[in-house]
Amino acid sequence: MKKQTTRFFKNKLVRDNIVELLKKEDVTSQSYMIEDDNEFLDAITQKLIEELQEVFASENNDELLAELADFEDVLELFKKFLKIDQKEIEAKKAAKKAINGGFEKRVFLEYIDVPNSNKALIEKYTADAERQEALGLDDLEFGEDEEDEADDE
Repeated sequence: MKKQTTRFFKNKLVRDNIVELLKKEDVTSQSYMIEDDNEFLDAITQKLIEELQEVFASENNDELLAELADFEDVLELFKKFLKIDQKEIEAKKAAKKAINGGFEKRVFLEYIDVPNSNKALIEKYTADAERQEALGLDDLEFGEDEEDEADDE
């Protein structure tokens, strides 16, 4: 008689020892080694997104540390796969900070008004807005809505 099971589809990149750890818990699984570089890059990218979401979902400092560790592991794998040297990243960070500053002052940019006569900047900021929309970043909201503020009065 076949043992009753409940199947959970995972469809994601996992750490190297997960399948063996599952076997020790009497859990069967279906897995394979990703051979195709494009498929592997997609899997790493999805894993980065998953780990970052878990960072933000952390409910306490211990969870946060564990999720940040996972995120950094996947980020290191991502950089290694793409042959990106950490020294190059540090150089880019320093150059950007020298020109644009850091984030220490907590400046939050609400909007910008670009003169219509400056076509190059209009094109640049239009492309930025389209990229943010494609990434789903245009839906992010911070702080209280004006309606919420009125309710508080």
